[in-house]
Amino acid sequence: MTRKYIKLIKHIIIFIGSLFILNMISGCDSATKETKHNVPIVDYLQVSPQTATISVGTTQPFTAYVYGSNNHTQSVVWNISGNNVSSTSINPLGWLSIAHYETASHLTVRATSTDDPSKSGFATVEIVHINDVVVNPSLVNIARGGTQYFTAIVNGVNNPPQNVTWDISGNISSETVIYLNGLLSVAIDESASTIIVRATSTHYHNISGSATVSVQ
Repeated sequence: MTRKYIKLIKHIIIFIGSLFILNMISGCDSATKETKHNVPIVDYLQVSPQTATISVGTTQPFTAYVYGSNNHTQSVVWNISGNNVSSTSINPLGWLSIAHYETASHLTVRATSTDDPSKSGFATVEIVHINDVVVNPSLVNIARGGTQYFTAIVNGVNNPPQNVTWDISGNISSETVIYLNGLLSVAIDESASTIIVRATSTHYHNISGSATVSVQ
């Protein structure tokens, strides 16, 4: 075998080896590009509603939409912060439950993408607390056969609803009644000397206020 022939064989081997290495590099690069192409990309999340006002003892559903590309999913994990009571919670479907004894006035709802845990969306929640109901006038004299309008103010945190229901107690005559608008009508045949007028919050039925009526 001549030196020239041996040299040619070496060049061929080097050429084939170079082609193999280049093919390996190209294959790795393609695999890397393919892997990158298949990784979901999450741009941002939007939680709806973005703000909500909720009373203690009630629930509120939230939804989250994940914006992104590369076959990203809508899968999120829900959590809350700012609550003072552990029984105030949010379930995996986004339903927020405010405990009856929650003392916080605000909390934050967060939805985090399972594709990219660094991306989250937020909502702010105001929690309505009712402190008491004040009935005016609180003490009044009404003649038999007379009428009297009463008003109620619901005091609390985060603008509690002012809706109340009216009822009376202590009356003997079935003709003594109070109407939906707070108008008390004392029957002409009312024999009770005292009637209690009560206004109860429709938002939180455990809280009410009262007034005392002396029947003349």
